[in-house]
Amino acid sequence: MPRITHCSACSGKLRVPDELFGQFVKCPNCSQTFTTTEENSPYVPTAVAERVATPPPMSAPRTVPAADFQRGRPVPVLAPQSKPGQIQAMGVMFLAGGIIALVVGTALGLTCVGLFWPGTYLSLVLGILAVSRSITLLGDQAYSMAPPSGIAVLQIVNVINGDVPNCVMGIISLVFLLRDPKVRDYFRGM
Repeated sequence: MPRITHCSACSGKLRVPDELFGQFVKCPNCSQTFTTTEENSPYVPTAVAERVATPPPMSAPRTVPAADFQRGRPVPVLAPQSKPGQIQAMGVMFLAGGIIALVVGTALGLTCVGLFWPGTYLSLVLGILAVSRSITLLGDQAYSMAPPSGIAVLQIVNVINGDVPNCVMGIISLVFLLRDPKVRDYFRGM
């Protein structure tokens, strides 16, 4: 049986199903995230009040039909799950590969022929993209971004400049992104 609660930010009335009590929800009116507790709902059973006293465990996010959001029902906030080690490894490989690509691009750019070679600019662009993407992969918000398969492909293509380490790291990253279900699920937010 849904219960009536009030948003802690806009004080709007929301119907919250019993299974969402004690969890983070997002108000469809003001997009504020709050926890449904007995403070903002006058009709909370004692079992729910006990669940609210302890913080909810981190769990895999649930999908919510778009119709629920449009009807003014609160939407559960998607909690990030633990980051697989492969994501951390990709972040380190992108950082190392980006630095190597910047060195290769700079070395090619210092030669007369390198200024006219398109691979010089490929290396420089790859270096900048890989280093900036490695920062997000090593951070806490990596799940909110799209999978970095484009950078992995650029690493592989950079073999035209003789950059074998980037080619190997790009192949490993693509294998993680395409074949590892933990990595695919992490970027999907599941």
